[in-house]
Amino acid sequence: MSKKKIFLTVQAFLCVLITAVLVIFTVRTCMEGSAWQAAGHPSDWIFTREKAGRALLAVLPLCCLSAFMTIIGLVKGIKDEDAEKPVQHGPLAVQAVQAGFAKQAAAGPEKEERRNLLRRILMAAAIVFIIMGILNGGMKDVLVKAIRVCTECIGLG
Repeated sequence: MSKKKIFLTVQAFLCVLITAVLVIFTVRTCMEGSAWQAAGHPSDWIFTREKAGRALLAVLPLCCLSAFMTIIGLVKGIKDEDAEKPVQHGPLAVQAVQAGFAKQAAAGPEKEERRNLLRRILMAAAIVFIIMGILNGGMKDVLVKAIRVCTECIGLG
C-alpha cells in the first residue's frame, strides 16, 4: 500500500471516528437529559451549552489532527485520483441487477400485494403517530424550540 493511500485511509478513519464520538456524546447527553426530566425537572433543557462544550472538547484533539492532516494533504498535493472518475459498471454488476429484476418479476403478484399491504400499514402507522404527536402538543414544542434556536443563532434572543 502506498504512502498516499495510507494517508487517505487514516484521514477517512479520523472523519469516521469524529462522527462516532459526536454521536455517542449526543446519545449520552439525550439519555442523561431525559432521565433528568423524568426525575421531576420537565422544563429543563436536555442540551445545554456546558454539555455541548464537553462533547466538543472531547472531539477537539481529533478535529485538530484532522485539520492538520488536511493542510498537509493540500500542501503536498495528496488527493485520490479515482474520486473524479465515473463509476464503472462491470458486466457482473449489470448481470446482478438484471437477475434481481427477473427474480422480482418471477415472484408474482401475491408478493407485490404483500409489499403493498406492508406499505399501507406503515403509512397508517406514520399518520397515527403524527396525529398523536399533534394532539399531545409535540408540534407546539418543536415550533417553540425551533424559534428559540433560530433567534439565539442569529443573535436576537
